[in-house]
Amino acid sequence: MIIPALMSFQNGTRFNVASKQICGIMKRTRDVSGSILVKPASDYYERMTHYGWEPVYVGEDSDPGKND
Repeated sequence: MIIPALMSFQNGTRFNVASKQICGIMKRTRDVSGSILVKPASDYYERMTHYGWEPVYVGEDSDPGKND
């Protein structure tokens, strides 16, 4: 599924995601109905957010729905 968002927030840092679309999955559990897909963070993302994981965006190589 595609998660519509203009901005994202990670560890106190806001960043623009309007030009990209974040990939997500639906999970049927009691506590969680959806989650975003993540990949190991790029050096830039990790420096910006101080976090080791970043979202998977639609069309990236790590997007499981990408058709080559």
